[in-house]
Amino acid sequence: MIVRAILRGLAAAGVTVVLAACGSSGDAGGDATTASPAQTTPSSASTPSTADEVTVAAVTKAYQTFFASDSTAEQVEAAIQNGTRFHDTIAAEGSSKYSGTSGVKVTAVTLQSPDVAHVTFSVTSNGAVVLPGASGYAVRSGDGTWQVAAATFCQLLTLEGTAPAACKQAAATALPSP
Repeated sequence: MIVRAILRGLAAAGVTVVLAACGSSGDAGGDATTASPAQTTPSSASTPSTADEVTVAAVTKAYQTFFASDSTAEQVEAAIQNGTRFHDTIAAEGSSKYSGTSGVKVTAVTLQSPDVAHVTFSVTSNGAVVLPGASGYAVRSGDGTWQVAAATFCQLLTLEGTAPAACKQAAATALPSP
């Protein structure tokens, strides 16, 4: 549902884009696009570590809910960090010829801190990869639920050219401090 505009933008451009790690200089290779949300990368003091199976499953579930063609607007909002700040954007996404065919494949989850995970994923449409090897983040909310980082959502919207004002607000997009 939510990737309608992203897929439309990619299809219109006729290109495959590799998403940078939401402003991080840690990933190299491919065509990189960076966002300008306030803090989009964890402190360099943190040491990445392999996520356990429970964390990988929870992060994967958040990304799948976010990208799933059959997720409701409420489910998508709950799957995003500070999702209520993006309510209007999520509601506006509605349906399109792409929304019924979207999906995601999470290929790696690495903990940057107890509450921040780096995620490598590929966006699909109709089973075909349209955004391979994308890089983003997941954050653990106060109740322990993993969510797609708002900075990652904003980066995807920036690819399409429709990032809302909330994407420029540090309070909405900052990753939790370690």
